[in-house]
Amino acid sequence: MNPFLDLLRGRDKGMARYDSLRESMLSFHSMIVKTLDRDAVRKAASTLGVLRADTIVFDSEHAIAVVFDHAIYGMYADGRNAVQRFAAERPRQGLTSEQRILQDAATRASYRLLAVRGHRPTQGIDVHDTVRNERLFLTDRGLSLSAPMGGLFATRTMQFEGLTTTTGAALPVPPEASPEVDQLVERYREELLGESKPAGSPEREARFAADVIRACLDHGAAQMCMSPEEWLQSDAEPVRTSLRIGSAAVLDNHPCPCGSGRKYKKCCKRVGAKRSP
Repeated sequence: MNPFLDLLRGRDKGMARYDSLRESMLSFHSMIVKTLDRDAVRKAASTLGVLRADTIVFDSEHAIAVVFDHAIYGMYADGRNAVQRFAAERPRQGLTSEQRILQDAATRASYRLLAVRGHRPTQGIDVHDTVRNERLFLTDRGLSLSAPMGGLFATRTMQFEGLTTTTGAALPVPPEASPEVDQLVERYREELLGESKPAGSPEREARFAADVIRACLDHGAAQMCMSPEEWLQSDAEPVRTSLRIGSAAVLDNHPCPCGSGRKYKKCCKRVGAKRSP
C-alpha cells in the first residue's frame, strides 16, 4: 500500500465537483477526437515537428496526447478549431449538463506558460502565468504531487465554475529550451499584449502554442512527463516510439490518447480506419 497513492486517490467534498467534471471531460474530448480525420492529426503533428512521412515520432506516450490536444484546440479552419466546429454543428440536447459546461469552457480555452509557486496536496498548484503576468490556482490532483516548485510548464487551460484546470496535455519546459521559449514569450507579448490585456486572435495564440510545444519537444520535454503513479514508482528509461497514422500502430493495446479509457485499437484507431480511403 503506497500512502502517496492513497493520498492522490483520496476524495474530499471540496474536490468532488472537480472530480465529476474531470470524468466528463474525458468523454467530451473523446467525442471531439472522433470528429477529427487523419489529415487533422497529421497536420497537427507536422505543425509540432513530430511527423516523419506518415509517422508521428515521439519520445513517450504523453507526447501523443499533446498532438491530439493541439489537433483539437490549436488547428483552425475558417476561423474555428475542432471544439468550436463541434459546438456549432452538434445540438446541445445531445450532451449531458456537465458536457455542456465543458463545451462552453473549451471554446474559450487559452494557452499558458505557468511557473509553480506553491502546492496544495491532492488539490492543485498555485501558479504564475508568465505571459499574462497573473496569479491563479490550477486545480489538478496529479500536478499537486508531481510539479516541482519553481518549475515552468506549458499547457492549455479552461475555466468553469470558478475552477481553472488543464485540458490534459501539459509539457514541462526543459532548461535547454528556456532561451528559445523566453524569446517566443517576448515576441508574443509584443504582438498580443497591450498594457494589461491580450489583444490578439485565437489563431495567433495557437501559433504561439505550437512554437512553444515544438521547442519543448525538441529538447526532450515528453521524456520528462510522468503521471503521479509513474513519478512515485517508476525509474524506467523513456523509450522512443512511433505511431503510423492509419496503419497497424504499435500502440494498439495502449490507452487511447483521447482519454476515453479504452484501448487505442478499440477507440480512435477504429474511427480512423473507417475514414481511411
